[in-house]
Amino acid sequence: MRSNCRTCGKPLEASARGRLPDYCGIPCRRAQEAILRRLRATLRQLEAKAESYSRPGNAYGAHQMQYLLPKLEAARHALEVQLA
Repeated sequence: MRSNCRTCGKPLEASARGRLPDYCGIPCRRAQEAILRRLRATLRQLEAKAESYSRPGNAYGAHQMQYLLPKLEAARHALEVQLA
């Protein structure tokens, strides 16, 4: 269980019922949602590029894959970290 807000780090107050919240308020929740939306959009763009580059006969794509794959792995890792 978290004792601090996932976005700003403020201490969270436990209510008498239910589980401990993840965020201190709506603005922090929306900020986290925006971060996740941005990461997911970046990941979708990189995956689309990877699919385009991996088509047979695409010499430019074959050359660019070596630069794209580390970015793709970094984006996947960043999303994993944010979701954990």
